[in-house]
Amino acid sequence: MDVKSIMGLGVLIEPEAAGLIKTLSKEDIDIIVKRVEDERPLVLSERIIKKYLTKSDIKIIKKYVKPDKLTIKYLTNKLNEKYDFLRNELLRKVELKDAVSINKVSTGEATIICLVKSITDNGETVFLDVEDPTGTIKCSIPKNMSSKISLDGVVSLSGRVRNNMLFVNKITFPDVPLGSVNYSNDDLNLVFISDPSKKVKDYDFVFVADSQDARKTFPDANIITGPLMVELSGVKILFLVGYDPLDAIKKRYVKIGDEGFLIDTVPDIIFTDKKINKNYKGITILGDNIKVNLKNRETEEINI
Repeated sequence: MDVKSIMGLGVLIEPEAAGLIKTLSKEDIDIIVKRVEDERPLVLSERIIKKYLTKSDIKIIKKYVKPDKLTIKYLTNKLNEKYDFLRNELLRKVELKDAVSINKVSTGEATIICLVKSITDNGETVFLDVEDPTGTIKCSIPKNMSSKISLDGVVSLSGRVRNNMLFVNKITFPDVPLGSVNYSNDDLNLVFISDPSKKVKDYDFVFVADSQDARKTFPDANIITGPLMVELSGVKILFLVGYDPLDAIKKRYVKIGDEGFLIDTVPDIIFTDKKINKNYKGITILGDNIKVNLKNRETEEINI
C-alpha cells in the first residue's frame, strides 16, 4: 500500500509524512494503515506516523491497591516496611551518621530517627510522642518548625535532651537525593488532565484522573485511579492526584486512610492535579494540562 492508497482512507497526508512513508517497510505501513482506520485522523503528519511506529509500552512499577481488609497484622507489616525503608534513606545523609536509637538517648545533644505517634499543639510549642523499635520519647518543637510534621511520618529529630524530653532544633525528612535528569531515546509527548470534559489530541500518551465521565470521554486514555508509578521508554512517572507533590516527595510517602503509598523508587516526572510546573532535584513536577516531551523534558502548557 502506498501514499495514494492511504489517502484513499480519507486522510490528508503532509508532504514530510508522504516522504517518510516512501521509506518504510510493508510491515510499518500495515501498522500505519491499521491505526488510521481505527483513529481516523484528518491529517497524517510525520509526528503522528512516528507515534504510530513507536513501540513503547507502559510498565507499572507500583500502584496503590486498597486491601480488602485492614488487619492488625497487615497494618503492622506495612508500618515496619515504611519505617525500615525511610530510616535507611535518612541514614544515607552524611549529617545523620551519628543518629542513635531512642533507648541510648541521654542528657545532651542527640539525633534520632523516629516514627511520629502523636502531635499536640500547645500554642507556641508543639509536642510529639515518637518511637523507634527500641523505645519512645517526648519531643518539644517550636511551632514555626512543625508545620510539615505528620502522624505516622518518619523523620530525623536533632536537639538537646533535658528531663527526658528532646527539645528539637532541627528536622530532617527522608527526601530524594539530588539526581541527574533522565531522558528517553524516544520522541514521546504525554499529557495528564484532571478534568475529563477537556478535549486533547495528537499526543502519544494521555493520562486522565478517574471520574464518572473520564472513561466515557477518553476510552483510549490511561485512567489514574490512585497513586501510581509507571515506566515509559525508560522514564519513571509518578501520578499523585489529590496530594501535595513536594510534600510527598520530601516525606517519600502519602497517607491514605489508615495506611499509605511508599515512594520507594525515585521518579523522573511527577504529575499532579495541583497547579505547578517546576524542577526539584532532577524531578520534573507538573500540574494538569501541561505537555512534556520525554526526549528533551521540555514542557508546554496546552490550550484545551
